Amino acid sequence: MIGDGSNILFSDEGFRGVVIRIGRAMSAVELDGNTVYAQAGVAVPRLARTVGVAGLSGIEHASGIPGTLGGLVAMNGGSLRRTIGEVVKTVRCLDEKGTRLEFDKADCEFSYRHSIFLDKPWIITDVVMQPEPSNRKDVCSQMLEILRERRQKFPRRLPNCGSVFKSNTALHKKCGPPGWIIEQLGLKKFSIGDAQVSAQHANFINNTGNAKAVDVLELIRTIRNKVHQKCDVWLECEARYISSAGQI
Repeated sequence: MIGDGSNILFSDEGFRGVVIRIGRAMSAVELDGNTVYAQAGVAVPRLARTVGVAGLSGIEHASGIPGTLGGLVAMNGGSLRRTIGEVVKTVRCLDEKGTRLEFDKADCEFSYRHSIFLDKPWIITDVVMQPEPSNRKDVCSQMLEILRERRQKFPRRLPNCGSVFKSNTALHKKCGPPGWIIEQLGLKKFSIGDAQVSAQHANFINNTGNAKAVDVLELIRTIRNKVHQKCDVWLECEARYISSAGQI
């Protein structure tokens, strides 16, 4: 079960099973005061824009993040050291038997790039959020600035799985953010096959032509080894690899 497939790398052998995509048919968004009801298939940029134009603050940091709300909530995604979990009130989902489940914010166990939904075979269907009332002009202005920065900072023209390695406070204090560490090791533009460390941002791996999953995995292994040799830290992957048997 996937959304738009962001942060996913499938095996070169494909996937021996059924892939169900939660897409735009499940993308309704409704606002009631500062309460936002949204289905899991809504595109994150559309959600951020809708909420921002309504004069609500708390989701603008997600402007420009490719993917859908379900995936964003499952991995507690965000940017600028903000996360979607900050504004979540309730998450509704289906378990493997089709039983409807509902979790409040505390039960979601949000942490950095993680929630309970990454460890369970459950399907997020819709989310209730409560962003804060704010000045519409200020929120929209901030979203435009975030989008400008993303266009300048992140690779957009070549296929990639998004940020490859997780960042966290401990890593920042010891060595710095992953992209900076990788850049200091001189690995920008380093390639294995057609998988290449982005020249624009070193925490992205681009497909410059016909890169295979094994090329990406070998490049990740090389980067992790070099960073460990330099900083005595093992970088954690944010992108998730799915084998042909469906193992993550």
